[in-house]
Amino acid sequence: MLGNIDLGIAIAYIALILIVGIVAGIGGNKRSTGTAEGYFLAGKTLRWPAIGLALFATNISTVHLVSLAQSGFDTGLLNGNFEWMAAFTLILLALFCGFLKILPVFIFVLPGLFAYTLFKSGQLDLHSLGVDAAGNVNSKGIYTLMITQLLPSGLIGVLVAALLSGLMSQISGALNSISTMVSYDIFKQRKPEATDKQLIRIGKISAVIAMVFSLCLLPLLDKYESIFNGINDVIAHIAPPITCVFLLGVFWRKASAVSAKMTLWIGSSLGTGVFMINKIFPHSWIGQTPFMMMAFYLFLVCMLIQIILSYLYPVQHSTESELLYWKSPLEPLRGAAWKGMGNYRVLTGILLVIVTMLYVIFK
Repeated sequence: MLGNIDLGIAIAYIALILIVGIVAGIGGNKRSTGTAEGYFLAGKTLRWPAIGLALFATNISTVHLVSLAQSGFDTGLLNGNFEWMAAFTLILLALFCGFLKILPVFIFVLPGLFAYTLFKSGQLDLHSLGVDAAGNVNSKGIYTLMITQLLPSGLIGVLVAALLSGLMSQISGALNSISTMVSYDIFKQRKPEATDKQLIRIGKISAVIAMVFSLCLLPLLDKYESIFNGINDVIAHIAPPITCVFLLGVFWRKASAVSAKMTLWIGSSLGTGVFMINKIFPHSWIGQTPFMMMAFYLFLVCMLIQIILSYLYPVQHSTESELLYWKSPLEPLRGAAWKGMGNYRVLTGILLVIVTMLYVIFK
């Protein structure tokens, strides 16, 4: 149970965040918040460590803190693959974040395994969660139960503040990304003469709409065994066309802009349609297909669509477009790099070795 100390810590944290937000929004430097660059890009003042940590913090949320512990209790390290496999992808674009993605399994998944061990040894009482005659536990509240039963008063409040921090970091990052995308990639493309004031207003409006829409999706997520599974089910139907466009755009010289745009539209519509069929007709063969396999099938369809469209609408390369794809898989290894341990080739090798060793150790 939350004691007075815990409630005091949580309230103090919320008050501090509100004060910082008010000072930054009202009494802050108007030169950095009154322009589109200052509002969306922090005035371009952030360095790579801050950007990498921000990307990592935006990805990590209360969903990870609560639901990954549940998955660790239910299935062990299985869902930890979502974190460690990301390290291989991040090598291509965000090496620093690749190293950071090693941590979530230890921070979020292993507590669930600890809870399972404590439960089996009789040191953790889970009957308040609901345990059936076969010994199966309703594990949705496992993380909360661990906090209340295993931590002393005071530390509970600190962890509640950490949960709030994780929730706010993901929400703020997501809303900033949505508002930036709508303002720059959609509104400014259609209206190049738009002023900074207009871009900021459009960004704020789109953030509010996104927030309302996300609240409407809450009843849908409640139908899944865990929030983590629900989020990944949604992503599995959205990601295939995006992944396809990026991969072909980097590795295939004949991929055209027209084919990429049409693949995004067609693939997104197809993914949305399949997702709706899954929910309306859950007993159909589409509804019975695991979401990870469905993501793979949708990806293959999107690949086929973009390849066909690239031949129907061939690309006319310019000097700038020639720089956007790799001439060979070894091209990234030939680029300029820092000396010593700062060399991205060395760091990539170290990251690959670490992840491989972790898989061998925890196999």
